[in-house]
Amino acid sequence: MTYWHYSCRHSAESIAETGILRPNAQPMLARLPMTWFTTQRTAPRAALGLTSVTLECNRMECLYRVVDEDEHLVVRWGDLKMAPDFAPYLTGARRLEAARGTKPGLWAVALQPVRVERLL
Repeated sequence: MTYWHYSCRHSAESIAETGILRPNAQPMLARLPMTWFTTQRTAPRAALGLTSVTLECNRMECLYRVVDEDEHLVVRWGDLKMAPDFAPYLTGARRLEAARGTKPGLWAVALQPVRVERLL
């Protein structure tokens, strides 16, 4: 399956140095480090949860595709939530999923670095 990642121009600068997305601590998930992806190349901003009003940059300005060799490192959000060791994060996960317009069925994540190629 092909996975896509959106980012702002500022993040794109650091991604360009290595071609690798590294997990970041997620405040809503007790700072669990992960990187977010989607299963659809074109998805509405709200569906992906990229609707922050506190960030000034366009978090959908740049588009990346996970390289074929690293697709196995990405898991569907629903599969991750079912893992027994994810139980401590379920309250935060439910809050993320409850945001207006989100479509968690489009979400995927990686808990380790993933190689990507930039498309936009």
